[in-house]
Amino acid sequence: MKLAERILSKTSFPEHKINKVSNCILYHDTVPERLGWKNNLPIECRIVADADAIESSGYLGIIRFASWSGRHEIPIWVLDEKDTKTNVFPQVGIINNIEIRIPELINRCFSLTARKIIENRWSDMQKFIDGFKKELQFIENL
Repeated sequence: MKLAERILSKTSFPEHKINKVSNCILYHDTVPERLGWKNNLPIECRIVADADAIESSGYLGIIRFASWSGRHEIPIWVLDEKDTKTNVFPQVGIINNIEIRIPELINRCFSLTARKIIENRWSDMQKFIDGFKKELQFIENL
C-alpha cells in the first residue's frame, strides 16, 4: 500500500485518487471484523475485490493455489491428521484450502455477476478435486 502511494506520487497520477488506490490494495482480500464492512467500501474497492476473487477461482485458481502453496511448503494433501508440519494452514493441504477458501470467496462477492462466475468456476474446481481424491484413494489402496 505504501509502495503504491510512493510510486503513484512520483507520476502524473491524480493526487486525489492515490488514497482510493491504497484502499483498494488494502481491502482487496480482507474481511474486516466489523458489521457492515461490505457497505462501507467504495465501488473501486468492490470491483478490485471481486476481480481478485474471480482470479482465484477455476483452472487458473487451482494453479494459483498450487503456486502459493508451493512457495509456503504446504502439502498437496494432508494424509495424516496428526501432521505437525508448521505452515500457514497447519493440517490443511492445497486441496483442503481450496475447499475452504472458494466458498468463502463466493459469499464475499459484491456483485451478482462475480458470484455467478465464481460459482461456475467452482463447479469445475470440484470436478478436479473429486478426480484428485479418486486417484489418491486408488494409490492408498494399493
